[in-house]
Amino acid sequence: MPGIDLVDGDLLNLIEQEIIDQYEFLLQAPPIRTKGKLRCLFYDGAILEIRHPTPEEYSFHYFFGELIERIDTSPYHPNLPTFPNHHHHLTETNILEDLITIFPGDPVLNTRNFIDYILTNYYPQDSEDNGI
Repeated sequence: MPGIDLVDGDLLNLIEQEIIDQYEFLLQAPPIRTKGKLRCLFYDGAILEIRHPTPEEYSFHYFFGELIERIDTSPYHPNLPTFPNHHHHLTETNILEDLITIFPGDPVLNTRNFIDYILTNYYPQDSEDNGI
């Protein structure tokens, strides 16, 4: 994505604003920014972390207790058709192809796709109430 200065966090700013604008109803507090990462605390105690959001490298990690949903681009599963991106579904060891994000793709759109997946699967009433 030309013109984005990741050192200054412009892309994280765009993603943070998108989360506040579109998904504030899920948040217990505003997202927390650290270097290269956004951390969102949901109203039920679940956590969403977004790391290194670029078109070719990213990690979206949702966890609630022992349950996880994570999509990342670490090049560890070359057997999957969506390599390098892959989906850790429910547990760390249950690895699936990523049918949620687009690689390479718009980081803001991929953020929305991942949060919409979480909403549909774990917060169906909230997704209906908010037109997701």
